[in-house]
Amino acid sequence: MGLCYPGFKLHTQRGESHTVRNLGKRIGAVACPLLLLGVWTILGAQSNPKVERGKYIVERASMCIDCHTPMTAKGEPVRTKWMMGADLMFKPAIQIPAWAGYAPALAGLVGYTDAQVIGILQTGLKDGQPLRPPMPQFRFTRADAEAVVAFLRTLKPAPTPGPKR
Repeated sequence: MGLCYPGFKLHTQRGESHTVRNLGKRIGAVACPLLLLGVWTILGAQSNPKVERGKYIVERASMCIDCHTPMTAKGEPVRTKWMMGADLMFKPAIQIPAWAGYAPALAGLVGYTDAQVIGILQTGLKDGQPLRPPMPQFRFTRADAEAVVAFLRTLKPAPTPGPKR
């Protein structure tokens, strides 16, 4: 069967003939909507302004990845473990009370409600207590805190949660 050139006739087992052009229309009728659905899905996932704002705050402004993502020996974030919690790669030169040696997983915000995280990001307090150093005690606006939560909820959680501290 010659499918390489438009206009060639394609004969079915029943003796009917269809041009390749008609076959192309049928394939196009199925393929085009699927392609558009794929593009819409990809663009839709990236075009949520709240999620994009949260991504900017987490990855560029606050640099949460520096503590909450494991690093390679070269000090580069391990992309497959993005925001899944990590041992801190640094320690203070002098002893600081309540220093956290581990940054908990934030990917997916497993075990936290949106309200809890928004409250932590707006007040710098968790359960009425200041966050443990070196975690900054942020004072985000409600809109920015909601954006951070929206972004973190899009991340795949760690397969096994690390210690919750």
